[in-house]
Amino acid sequence: MASVHVSAHPHVQLPWIASVHVSALLREAARCTPSEHGPSLTGLAEVRRRASRRNFSLGQMATANKGTKSKVGGVRFAPPQPAEGTSSHVHFDEKLHDSVVMVTQEKDGSFLVKVGFLKILHKYEITFHLPFVQRLGQDVCAAQLANLNLRVTSIAPATEGYNIKCEYTAHKEGVLREEMVLQSQTNDKVSIKVVVQARVMDRHHGTPMLLEGVKCIGAEVEYDSEQNLDPPLPTRKE
Repeated sequence: MASVHVSAHPHVQLPWIASVHVSALLREAARCTPSEHGPSLTGLAEVRRRASRRNFSLGQMATANKGTKSKVGGVRFAPPQPAEGTSSHVHFDEKLHDSVVMVTQEKDGSFLVKVGFLKILHKYEITFHLPFVQRLGQDVCAAQLANLNLRVTSIAPATEGYNIKCEYTAHKEGVLREEMVLQSQTNDKVSIKVVVQARVMDRHHGTPMLLEGVKCIGAEVEYDSEQNLDPPLPTRKE
C-alpha cells in the first residue's frame, strides 16, 4: 500500500483525534482501490484534500481555544496612581476653601461672609479679611446698628484690605443672615453692607467643627422646659 503524506497546519499541533481521521481516510481510499497494487491516484488526491480540510478546521479550533483561554485568564491592572503633587494638590485646595471663612462680593457691591456651622445659643468671635474698597479709603468704622446678635469689636487696616473682628450670637436654628455696615470716617455718606451668614444647629446635633477664623467664646443661659427647670429669677437689689 502506498504511503500518504498529510501536511499539518504549520502553527498548530494537531491533537490525537487528527490521526484517527487520517487513518479513517486511508481505509476509505483503500476500499476505493480498483486493483491490488494500492490505492489509485484519484483516491490519494481525495485523501489529501479531505485531510487538508480537516487540518484547517482543527487549526481554527485551536486558535479559537487559545483566544478564549487568553481572555479568561486575562488580568486587569488598576489605573496608575497620580503623581505626587498633581491632583492631590487640587483636592487640598478644595478642602482648604471648605475650612476657612469665605468672603465674596455680591453684584450690588456688598460682601457676603460665610462662617459655616455654629451651635444654637452660643457666642462666637469671628475674624475675617475684607478686600480694600477704594471709595471707603483706609479709615473705616462700623455704623451703629440696633443688632444684638452681631457686634463689630475691631477694624484694623491690613495689606490690601481690612481685618475685621466681630462677636456673633447664634440665637436660633437655621440659616441666619446678620448685617453690619462699614462706613468711611472721612465721609459718612460712603458705606458698604457686609452680611454674615451662619448655619445654626440645634443642641441635639452635637458640636460642629468650626472654620478657621471662628472661635467659641461662651454659651448663653438656656431655659429647658423638657426637664421642668425653672428659669433663673432676677436678683433683688437692696
